[in-house]
Amino acid sequence: SRAFFEAAGDLLNRLRASRKPVALAYLDCDHFKQVNDEQGHDAGDEVIRQIGGVLRGNVRSTDLFARLGGDEFAVLMPDITSQNAGERMEDLRLAIQTQMSTGGWPVTVSVGVVWYETSPDPAREMVRSADDLMYEAKAAGRNNVTLRVLSHT
Repeated sequence: SRAFFEAAGDLLNRLRASRKPVALAYLDCDHFKQVNDEQGHDAGDEVIRQIGGVLRGNVRSTDLFARLGGDEFAVLMPDITSQNAGERMEDLRLAIQTQMSTGGWPVTVSVGVVWYETSPDPAREMVRSADDLMYEAKAAGRNNVTLRVLSHT
């Protein structure tokens, strides 16, 4: 996660200077513990690898993504509209659901997305805000995307 935050800080600085919009998505796996408990940690590791592969195949070359720990991932999307960010994360959610179903795993993802017209500082604040929204997605029944347009001063 340290490498993600360093790269995110650099990217946010460039976006702030050019006054470009940015979104950050925070993804948390639903029912991941069930896989580890019932199928073992090797199966859990494979779930993480599969999700990483879905992310790699579904992000733009300009996006920054990383596993932040455990079963949590972040995607930083520069120069994107709020609508496009929400649509892309919904597509990603569905792609992960399909991949997990194909593998026979009960795993889905809950996603919190924050969008800013101009880049805030620091990256950790964006992650914290997106993490809060991810918990709202979980509270709303899991396996969904919650997006909020935020401003900063």
